[in-house]
Amino acid sequence: RVAHAEGHWVAVELTSRRIDDPASLAALCEGVPTEGIVLCVRDVQERRALFERIAWQASHDSLTGTLSRAGLLDALSVVDLPGNDRAVLRVDLDRFQRVNEYFGHEVGDRYLADIGRRLRAAAAGSQVIARLGSDDFVVVVPAPDARRVADHIRVSVATPLVLDGATIATTTTIGIAYVDGRDD
Repeated sequence: RVAHAEGHWVAVELTSRRIDDPASLAALCEGVPTEGIVLCVRDVQERRALFERIAWQASHDSLTGTLSRAGLLDALSVVDLPGNDRAVLRVDLDRFQRVNEYFGHEVGDRYLADIGRRLRAAAAGSQVIARLGSDDFVVVVPAPDARRVADHIRVSVATPLVLDGATIATTTTIGIAYVDGRDD
């Protein structure tokens, strides 16, 4: 990366080539006899942003903004919690299929997007929140926080949401598995 004249950093790709042929070098240098190396600098900001966006899309659920199943597997391999004891909360929205049946998939999708926001708020500080499937989520938290976070999630999900004049409320079933940080 290089410093831009306006003070911010710019990602660049730098290539160099030694040119031993004086005629080729003179053509590049507007006829001035020169010996040396030609450096090419190319701004790669857009390409880097595209790669970052593709990587995000590969590891996240576009509807809820939480990790996808693939993102969850990657995150579990690197999650680092204090004391390394953690709890895995499996969150299932009860009777969610009825939301889709009664109100349609568009409203169901908007409701799931809101559930993603609610989970992130209820599990603030969690390094891992993922959507496994239609109405199944996983939240990984430090073990001592598991019951408190589960209670926050339960209350948050039970709060009704009004979409297109329809009041939608579901309950949730939460299972908790405790994992200690020991290798044995």
